[in-house]
Amino acid sequence: MTRVLYAQDRRTKQIRPIVTWHDDGTLTSEDEQMANAIARLRDKRRWSGEQIFDYCAGLSDAYVRYFETSG
Repeated sequence: MTRVLYAQDRRTKQIRPIVTWHDDGTLTSEDEQMANAIARLRDKRRWSGEQIFDYCAGLSDAYVRYFETSG
């Protein structure tokens, strides 16, 4: 099941996706800084996609939505 981590900008109140954790264990982000952070956490700390996702969720007031995928 694909999980998407969302956060709200406190200034603009805009909600946007931060990280998407796909069924195959990969993480993606449309935000360039977050994509770079994912790569650093994998390289430096040797974290899995699940560890990075949980870490990001714990840092903010983010919330997770689950999406079923067909197939």
